Amino acid sequence: VLLFWVALQLLVVHAPLPFQRRLLIGLPIVLALLAAPVVAQAAGWVLRRVRPAAAGWALLTLVFLIGFTPSTGWMLWHDLQLVARRHPLVFVQRDLLVAMQWLSQQVPKDAVVLALPEIGNNIPAWAGRVTVVGHPIETVGAYQKALDARAYVDLSMPAQQRSAWLVQQRVTHVLVASPGFANPDPELRKLFSNSAAVIYAVEAP
Repeated sequence: VLLFWVALQLLVVHAPLPFQRRLLIGLPIVLALLAAPVVAQAAGWVLRRVRPAAAGWALLTLVFLIGFTPSTGWMLWHDLQLVARRHPLVFVQRDLLVAMQWLSQQVPKDAVVLALPEIGNNIPAWAGRVTVVGHPIETVGAYQKALDARAYVDLSMPAQQRSAWLVQQRVTHVLVASPGFANPDPELRKLFSNSAAVIYAVEAP
């Protein structure tokens, strides 16, 4: 039954559903259930061979710490680095938050917003709007879309491709977290700006 559960869950996470990633949430439970007998057997084997029993438990504890501490330590270090640098993934500037709140109030609910990935990751939460690229796991083709979004914003995307790419991605609005953005595209009409961001509407050429 447990193996069937794993196989079924691995199938449904590939279904064309907007919440497919959420279907992975229960997978660790069944994997833990499958692993528990193996871990119990291994622990019993260690305790039968290491005397006294306290030494066996100490060995098991040491193995556990060696196995799980490095990843936990790395995650803590990584997150502290993001906070120290005030990275947009974990720190939202007040004026950028104002811009996203403006989006939530002034832009249609079916809008598709283009922003850099670290900004787009926050737009669904703060503005309730779809973004071209946001969370890397929840964005289909995230790696290429992130490259394209950066190329569009930093103007390295060839001029003849810019308009076509917006159409391909169904972009209706562009949010650039740089008030000094030199807009080269005639189809972009400025709607909002403050010290942290500029928002444009994409109009038909």
